Amino acid sequence: IILSDNNLPIVNIDYNKLILQTNFVRNKIESSFEITQPNSYYICIPCTKLPGQEARFQINFAYTVSSNDSNDGVKVELATQRWIENNKQGLWTEDSAGGSATCSSFLCNPKFHLICGQSTKGKTKVHLLLNNSDEFTDLVGFYLFTMQEYLEIVPSQEYLQALKGFTNKYSVCYSFEMNAGESYIIMPCLWNPTMKGNFNFIVLSDNTNITISDCHIMPSSVKRNQNLVPTTNTIFIQGEWLNKQNAGGCVNYHTWRLNPQYRLYLTQKAKLTFTLTSEEHDLDIGFYLCTFEEAKDPNKRKMNIHPKHLVGKGQFMKNTTSITVDLLATNNNPYVLIPCAYYPNLASRFTLSIHSNDSNLVIDQILKTNLCTDKWNYLTIDGQWKNESCGGGRIEPTWDANPQLQLKVLKPCSLLFSLNQPVDDPQFMGFVVVNSMLGKINHTEINESNLICNIEPIDIEEVIGETIVNKVNLFTIVPFLQQPRLPRTFTFIVYCDIVDCHEIYLELKHL
Repeated sequence: IILSDNNLPIVNIDYNKLILQTNFVRNKIESSFEITQPNSYYICIPCTKLPGQEARFQINFAYTVSSNDSNDGVKVELATQRWIENNKQGLWTEDSAGGSATCSSFLCNPKFHLICGQSTKGKTKVHLLLNNSDEFTDLVGFYLFTMQEYLEIVPSQEYLQALKGFTNKYSVCYSFEMNAGESYIIMPCLWNPTMKGNFNFIVLSDNTNITISDCHIMPSSVKRNQNLVPTTNTIFIQGEWLNKQNAGGCVNYHTWRLNPQYRLYLTQKAKLTFTLTSEEHDLDIGFYLCTFEEAKDPNKRKMNIHPKHLVGKGQFMKNTTSITVDLLATNNNPYVLIPCAYYPNLASRFTLSIHSNDSNLVIDQILKTNLCTDKWNYLTIDGQWKNESCGGGRIEPTWDANPQLQLKVLKPCSLLFSLNQPVDDPQFMGFVVVNSMLGKINHTEINESNLICNIEPIDIEEVIGETIVNKVNLFTIVPFLQQPRLPRTFTFIVYCDIVDCHEIYLELKHL
């Protein structure tokens, strides 16, 4: 459910206006929210977990209105109005697959000219959508330039102003406003220049004066077969933290796993300088550079940063941070770079540069980058230790009184367990995971044969454990504090590496 300025269908979700987002369950779901802005539009979008799953559905809206409220309650109607649509088909071919801005040939990508007519009154809302027409094996995105910015471009990444996408292989959406007479150049592309395919670019607006056409203007001396090379030994990667979507914060918060993650593949050893800069000048930003030993899937994300895997860390500073490190050739085990703000849910665009001082080194010939797109599915459950349920550690006679959770796993997978407590005052806490078909357990029933995960108490914000499940199973989870009779709240999260799984593969509940 999303707060909207009008009753037009939602094209791009603004997470600042996201009122309610439910979990995906079978058959029936109930939830509630408070209408804080009367006389406004709230757009409700019911959906299945995966596309192409046909079914009839019924939505019942029940509401209460306070006696002193002067309005007539809630009116529910189908959003039947439609945006004005302009559509362009395109191809990435051998001559037009220029790749992203990390490639010296990126200006060879297809280009479109977007114009807002002079007769337009006021601002016009515009949505840009790039959809793939093939099953690409690469990430899609597009660059957006003002005409002046575009004409000044030389074969260097330093002139990039706007970037959207490279987060999935299927579609990209960006919304903004245009004034009368404004024009932009749009360059849709794939991350790597070796990929080819078809795409569909759609412009939605509420004004008939918005037009899109093919652009044949090129910045000076840019040709596909000119064997262009970067003017500096620097690669620039632009990205964005989008509030609750991927602004995860530092590793003090379990949401750090939502941050963008970039894999780095080196063909030879090199001394590189990594610099992260944000558009928001008051934002504390940093990054983690780690080895990735379990990197068989090129899109798999790193879920656990072990100290022995940490190669370098950009200290959290205002606006910009930088480190220089010596890196070895990666072979089959790449590095992973995770840029982040210190606190979660803080939105900003960022630029990541990777530079070499070696004048004989062409960096994009020895370094390849890949944005990790596969996100582990996860289930979250909140709980608390209070009164008699503050059972304390395993040496306490009252340990059996601690809260207990039941996890049902219906498909073989890798699991990561995360127990979290308030960041401001961490206490010693841990948990055990026991293979149990009986539900609730007591300490006498735990032994080496059924103990899956035993995490001893640590005084940090998050404690984690991992296991591999080879068959359908039931597990009992017991989170505990080392000190008994200490009231406290907690959040327990179970991550699953089955990327496309429904939540029916994982069920988590209180016992």
